[in-house]
Amino acid sequence: MSRGRRRRQRSAVSRQLSAVSGQPSAVSYQLSAIRGQESMVSSQSPGVSGQSYRLSTVLCDR
Repeated sequence: MSRGRRRRQRSAVSRQLSAVSGQPSAVSYQLSAIRGQESMVSSQSPGVSGQSYRLSTVLCDR
């Protein structure tokens, strides 16, 4: 009786491990998505700095 229970527990643990091993791939996918957003923000930042430069030049002209 006890041997059968131990075998069942091992199979359940192996299933959980396989599920956990599948999660890192999802985490890495989320990180890649976050990196893509950072690249978009960095591409937009030059435009913002250009606008602030225009405002400063207008204030200096006045």
